[in-house]
Amino acid sequence: MTEPKYTLKGGTVYAFRDGWRARATYRTPTGEYTEDGQPVTRLREKSRVFKVGGKREAKRLAAEWVDELNENAEAGPRPAETVAEYVDAFICSKEGRVEKSTTAGYRRRAKYIHEGLGSVPLIDLTPDMITSWMNRLSKDLSPASVNDARVLLKSAMQDAYLNRRIPFNPVDRTKKLKTPKKEPNALGQAEIARLIQDLASPAPAVSGNESAALKLGIIIALFTGMRQGEICGLRWRNVDTSNGIIRVREAVGRDGDSSYIKEPKTGGSRREIPIPAPLVELLEQRRRAMKAGCLEAGVSFDARMFVIGEIDGSFADPRHLYRAFDRRVKRLNLIGTQGKPPTFHDLRHTFATKAIANGVDVKSVSSILGHANAAMTLNIYASADPDATRRAMDAVAKTMTAPTPTAEVLELKPTGTEA
Repeated sequence: MTEPKYTLKGGTVYAFRDGWRARATYRTPTGEYTEDGQPVTRLREKSRVFKVGGKREAKRLAAEWVDELNENAEAGPRPAETVAEYVDAFICSKEGRVEKSTTAGYRRRAKYIHEGLGSVPLIDLTPDMITSWMNRLSKDLSPASVNDARVLLKSAMQDAYLNRRIPFNPVDRTKKLKTPKKEPNALGQAEIARLIQDLASPAPAVSGNESAALKLGIIIALFTGMRQGEICGLRWRNVDTSNGIIRVREAVGRDGDSSYIKEPKTGGSRREIPIPAPLVELLEQRRRAMKAGCLEAGVSFDARMFVIGEIDGSFADPRHLYRAFDRRVKRLNLIGTQGKPPTFHDLRHTFATKAIANGVDVKSVSSILGHANAAMTLNIYASADPDATRRAMDAVAKTMTAPTPTAEVLELKPTGTEA
């Protein structure tokens, strides 16, 4: 890439406030090419104000300034900053400003950028390069995963554009991959019954029985639709069985191989969830068991303890909760409505699907799930229950075939001269 050639615009200077302003023009590549392969450039300019008394002196200083710009350009370019270097710097700039789990996700996606575009000089990155990179990724990754990597690249390049490292954001001129709508893989009624039967047991114990706590975590997910991180981060001080309320105030996040307590996913995720009667009793049993365990160990029960944690104050790792459910799915051979084994998150889908199918309004379901708005809930679960759509069609057909009511025919008589 050749360095820009600076020229004094108009060959002169003009009065500006209490001095004289000069403008130097130059051209930079846009990253696009003509049909014959020539790079397309864009005219840009720099300006400088010289606070001297006369125009002649200002023009002399402006000419020296332009010469200096061209001398610096001819001295050779700085080592090219690569895409990988800028993306890494962008991620580092986010540390401490976003959740650790978010930056961990950035790093996972950054490896795809490193592998496909990392060595490309930042200024040379073009939309065509990005499109080709996305197409290569799509051979091994899902469209959603490719789009996630694109989002990171787009954010980093927008930062580069705002910092004047590049003339435009090349990702803006690419299109994300089309992603098929992912239908909820909820559990059907028969599968729910099998799961509940398997989970049914005496009051959960604490000492030496981690699986009892994880079993309760599965039940909480099924009966409330809470996320696994929210369940692991639930403390007793936020469980009010007297009034039947769970307050979602914290969650457990992942940062590489470690877990930590964080704020809920979004502002809307801070919410209050009514506790169904069957779950109230199980929670009270769990609390009694933890208190007994504390007494046996000679420690005081503390409301800051975690519901599915240990009496030493530690919380359950979300991965352990996920694996406990996965083992149960394999043992019971559970299959969801999409014909594949359910994941722990599908318990959330199951709760929402059943709530809507049984007449709970979308706004209430959205509030319980902690969605940003009801439109998100409707978009995911509007067609999740085939039986509900069948009932709706039958209801419409019933109105179509209903007998026509007898109506009295009134004879209208003119009251004046017709036009």
